[in-house]
Amino acid sequence: MVRLNFCLALIFTFLFSYCKSQTDNEKIFSTSFKVVEAIQNLDTIKFKSLIGVDDLKIIGKNEEMIDYDVQKYKKLFQEYLGNRKPIIEITELYNTLGQKLVKIRLHSNTENKNRISEMHIDLLFGPPNINSLDKISGYELVKNNSDSIEFRPWPR
Repeated sequence: MVRLNFCLALIFTFLFSYCKSQTDNEKIFSTSFKVVEAIQNLDTIKFKSLIGVDDLKIIGKNEEMIDYDVQKYKKLFQEYLGNRKPIIEITELYNTLGQKLVKIRLHSNTENKNRISEMHIDLLFGPPNINSLDKISGYELVKNNSDSIEFRPWPR
């Protein structure tokens, strides 16, 4: 019996030493991927579940706006990406609230199609001491890099 307990303790120690927790960027990428899937599947319920605030007014949205956004983003995915997956870019940029910026690239082209040279969905994460990284703390559609002034590298 002592040998069995020792073997079980050794096995659990071995397993736990090789199980590592996800890094912040891995959590953010996983959540971003789920956001993309929700949009592609036109799953507004899943999309809403990935928003980490109880009161949507905090992020300047309501239920109808989110439904509209998901439908609009789905159409943009179809128009600009077709069957391709969007590029998820985890930046090292933060806004004044400490939210990390992730860009989901929809369109980037030197030829001006409808006068839009670049389009992406900005996802905001964190700050991790307030919002879990398995939820977004905001989002916005951005055209032609209109957001580039708001975000800066986090001072360390």
